[in-house]
Amino acid sequence: MCSDAKCPFSSATKEDRRNRADIAASFQRVTVLHLEEKCERAIDLAMKLEPSIKHMVVPGGVASNQYVRFRLNNIVENKNLKLTIRSQDVLSQVVLW
Repeated sequence: MCSDAKCPFSSATKEDRRNRADIAASFQRVTVLHLEEKCERAIDLAMKLEPSIKHMVVPGGVASNQYVRFRLNNIVENKNLKLTIRSQDVLSQVVLW
């Protein structure tokens, strides 16, 4: 049994793998919750400054994560916006227009 974090995944027991997956899922969930909060605040501010905004553009690197894409899509739909995905080489940040 591997109880060391340096144990290669291929040598990990089923329990170790489950624990690692749980930690990764928890980290992803908290990270996405933080991203959601920041995006909602950015949308609210941007819409106060420019009420004609219709889209939130997310670069491919971020949006390639299906869970992130799903959660961000929920936010933009609640704000009556459209989520637009662009390849990472085109954009390097979230854009509202």
